Amino acid sequence: PREQLTEALATAREIRHEDYRARALAALAPNLPPGLLAEALAAAREIRDEGYRARTLSALAPNLPSELLAEALAAAREIRDEYYCASALSALAPNLPPELLAEALAAAREIREEGVRARALSALAPNLPSELLSEALAAAREIGHEYARADVLSALAPHLPREQLTEALATAREIRHEDYRARAL
Repeated sequence: PREQLTEALATAREIRHEDYRARALAALAPNLPPGLLAEALAAAREIRDEGYRARTLSALAPNLPSELLAEALAAAREIRDEYYCASALSALAPNLPPELLAEALAAAREIREEGVRARALSALAPNLPSELLSEALAAAREIGHEYARADVLSALAPHLPREQLTEALATAREIRHEDYRARAL
């Protein structure tokens, strides 16, 4: 079926309407072998609309071989719309090796909109190596919106060592809204 997949990918790349092209690439992603995934990733990067590009990157993410993850992360970081960037980062997070997680965490911390930043940080939390957890906790503390801060704290808590759990608890206690504080705990 490689010949058929090659033909299907070529046909998808010829679709001019970016939404339809993104849908076709996303549908093909789980079936593509590594060699064709590189081509699909290149096709995703050619999509100008950031929403469609993020959707395609998200569909490709769980299927990408390790040698393509740095390129996929770079493609996610090129997305200027913070919501779509966070979406792509969130999809990539479970697949990134430790050396790329530091870059993904840096990208998440650059997101200005706190709710969107919290979404990206929460997606990264279960995948972060221990040496990045203190940076993620610091990023959570910087979030002013209590609901968003609580979400990140609750995502981080199961992965924090004892000394950082104490710090997370102190941060949770500072949340004034009781419902949000309960979410953080």
